Amino acid sequence: MVTARLVGWSPARFAFPLFLGFEAFVLITRTAQWRGEWAWTIDWVGGITVLLGPFVAGLSAWRAVAVRDMLGEVGGLIGPWRAQRAEYVAIVGWAWLAHLIGLAVGLGMTAAAGAPGWAPLAPVLPHFAAIAGYAALGLILGTLVPNPLIAPLTGLVMLFAVTEFSAGVLPALWVYVGGATSSLAGLHDNPWVLAAQTGLGAGWAVIGLSVSRLWSGRLRARWAAVPGAAAVVLCAGWLATNPAHYLPNHDTGARTCFGDRPSVCLLRESAASGPAVQHSLSALTAYAESLGARGLPARFVQVAPTSGELEGRSFVLNPGAVTNGVYAAEDAAHYFVYDRRCTDAPPADAIDSLTLVSEYVAIGAHLVTAEQVSDPMLTGLRRLPATARDRWVVRVLAAAGRCSYAGMRLPAGLAAAP
Repeated sequence: MVTARLVGWSPARFAFPLFLGFEAFVLITRTAQWRGEWAWTIDWVGGITVLLGPFVAGLSAWRAVAVRDMLGEVGGLIGPWRAQRAEYVAIVGWAWLAHLIGLAVGLGMTAAAGAPGWAPLAPVLPHFAAIAGYAALGLILGTLVPNPLIAPLTGLVMLFAVTEFSAGVLPALWVYVGGATSSLAGLHDNPWVLAAQTGLGAGWAVIGLSVSRLWSGRLRARWAAVPGAAAVVLCAGWLATNPAHYLPNHDTGARTCFGDRPSVCLLRESAASGPAVQHSLSALTAYAESLGARGLPARFVQVAPTSGELEGRSFVLNPGAVTNGVYAAEDAAHYFVYDRRCTDAPPADAIDSLTLVSEYVAIGAHLVTAEQVSDPMLTGLRRLPATARDRWVVRVLAAAGRCSYAGMRLPAGLAAAP
C-alpha cells in the first residue's frame, strides 16, 4: 500500500505531458514517408527514445536524489529501496504510457494509409526495454552521486553519448532501437539483435531496482543485481561486435506484380505503389520503342538497397518516390536506363550519357516537361537533328542493357553546344 501511494504521489506524473511532447515532436517533424510501411513506422517511432531516454534518465536521477533527501527526514518510516522502487516504477510507467500512445498514433496513421498485412510487434520490445534501462541508469547515478546537478548532467551526457553511438563512432547497436531514415522494404530485423537489445535494457532495470543507498550514505546491492549485471555484460558485449546483418534481406519473399510491357513486381510493403510505378515504366518503354529501341526490360523487380542480383531488371523504391499516386519521373527514368546488375561502376562520361538519356526519355514519355529539367546538355541534345538524336538514344539504351560503357559516348559536338 505504501509503495502504491508513493507511485501515485510521484512528481513523474507531471512529466507526462513532456513525454507526450517528445512523441509528438518526432512524429510531426518528418515527412509522411514512413507511413504506409509497418516496419518503417515502428522503427521510426522507436527513434523517439533518442530524445525521451536521456530525459527519462535525468528525471530518474533527480528523483533518486530527492528520495535520499526525503529519507534523511523519515528514514525510519519508509525503506529506501521501497521508495526508490516506487519512483522508478512511476517514471517508467508514465514514459511507457506516452510511448504506447505515440506508437498507437503512428501505427494508426500507417493503417489509414492502407499498409497491407499486420505490424510486426517484436521490434517494439527494445523500445520499452530501452526506456526502462535509461531510467535505471539515472536511478543508479542519482543514488551514487546525491547532488541535484547530477540530473541535468545525466541527461546531457546521455544525449551526447546516444548521438555519438548512433553516428557509428562507438558501437551503435547498444543504443540503436529505431529511427531509420529510409524505407525498410525488403529487410527484416535480426531477432538476435532485438533479443540482445531487450536484454540490455532489462538488465539495467534489474540492476537499478536492486541497488539502494541508505540515507546514512551506505550502499547496498541485492543479489538480484547479479543476473542483471550478467545480462548487461553479455548483451552489450555481443552488440558491440556490430553484426554485419542488423537488417538482413528477405528479397525471396512473395511479390505482387502489375501490368505488362513491362511487368512491375513490388515487395508486399510497397504494393500500394505498384500501379503508379508500372504506369511510369510502361510510358518510358512505349516511348523508347517508338524511337526504335528493342530488347527493353520486360520485368522490373523491387529489391532492398543491399540486395544482390535478381532475375530481371531490379530497382529500389526510394522513400517518397510515389506521392499522390505519381511515381517521381527522375526515379522512374533512372531505373529504366541504368541496370543495377552491372558489376562495374560507369565512368564519368557514361554517367553523363545515361543521365542525358534518362532526362530525354522522361520528357518524351510525358512524365516531365522540358521546362522542368534544367540541363544545358539536354538543350544541346534537343538541337541535334531528330534522326541522329534518336539513333544515339537507342544506342545508349542498348549499351546500357549490355553494361557496355564504351557505347555510351556523347554525340559529336554536343559538349560544344551552348
